[in-house]
Amino acid sequence: MRGDFLDQIPCDNSLAALLIPRPATISRRFDAVWVSYRTQLTEKPPERIEINLPSTWTLYERYFGSRGYVVRPSDKLSYTNALFDLAGGLGGGAVFRSRVAAEILDLLSDKSTKKLAQEIKRQVAGLDKISVEDVENAVAAAGAIPRYQRVPYSFLNLYSMLKSKLDHAQCLQILSALVNVGAIHRGFNITCPRCNVTLWYGLNNLSERITCAGCLTPFPLPLAASSQAKEDLPVQYALNPLTNRAMDQDVLPVLLALETLREIHPQMYHVAPGVAFRPAQASAVEGDFDFLYVYKSALYAGECKSGGRVSEKDISTTLRVARAMGFRAFFFVSLAGFSEESLRLIEQAASAGDRDDASSCQVFIIEVDCLFGEASLPKSIPR
Repeated sequence: MRGDFLDQIPCDNSLAALLIPRPATISRRFDAVWVSYRTQLTEKPPERIEINLPSTWTLYERYFGSRGYVVRPSDKLSYTNALFDLAGGLGGGAVFRSRVAAEILDLLSDKSTKKLAQEIKRQVAGLDKISVEDVENAVAAAGAIPRYQRVPYSFLNLYSMLKSKLDHAQCLQILSALVNVGAIHRGFNITCPRCNVTLWYGLNNLSERITCAGCLTPFPLPLAASSQAKEDLPVQYALNPLTNRAMDQDVLPVLLALETLREIHPQMYHVAPGVAFRPAQASAVEGDFDFLYVYKSALYAGECKSGGRVSEKDISTTLRVARAMGFRAFFFVSLAGFSEESLRLIEQAASAGDRDDASSCQVFIIEVDCLFGEASLPKSIPR
């Protein structure tokens, strides 16, 4: 028995029982996946065979479990899925796929405790053995930096800060698309005439009279920023709080990677943008895949970075587990471009895998030009 629906299922016998309620095997023959089962000659032939398509997590739990691992959604998964939902699902995320869109999102995002912790760890001597998470927790506990605050800018402010100098009309079109999907909200910074507190109000919360969110005093919506101002209040743009959290969690490279790979893998199944794993006998998470999906009965996964550094753990743990799990390919993705040292580590790991097993998981690099559609993906990626 075979069918196109089997493209959704990795070619592995551990999954056969999820498909039909009888002993069966899954195999690849003539470039197609087949499910085979046995019947007794004395047995009445079944009038029909029920085929069950497992849910994403049922499938991954069985597949990884058969190899001694436990999986669960990672922290990134909910943010990435929610951002995809805003854009209309996988495929709609193309609205984020431009340098200008990425710059706008970065300019409007607040600089979280995580990013500060990474910078402190990089610059302060003696922190090599302390994790970024520990530094982040210390910064957060100090309460010095409020998290997930809106950082509103007018369009002219944004345009003046952009490195990608498209003309005003092109940039405004990209900004408009981000507003249309709800990733960015419009509003105004307004100062209360009674308590003098300035707060940002989205358009949905505005009327001719508004109530101060601080002192709760109603007052008329001002026409200008101050009594001395010579122009109307400029419309300002701020990130949707979900988008802000997604940027803090470095979700954008994951979203861009999946949208980019759709060019050559248009029928992705069981897409999971964030899968944490651990050995069954261990209690702590060992690592995670930033994305995982099935294409033509094979598994593909990747590690995504906003910056350009790949750690030894990414090689020794994440890639090692991908190979042990029988993945078809593994992608290292960078939104900034990998450093020379990181490229060397990746290339060494790729060549070591090729020497160990000719059929092992292939390793590919996807950098910023590919993510923004300015360069083609490697032709050697399995199609």
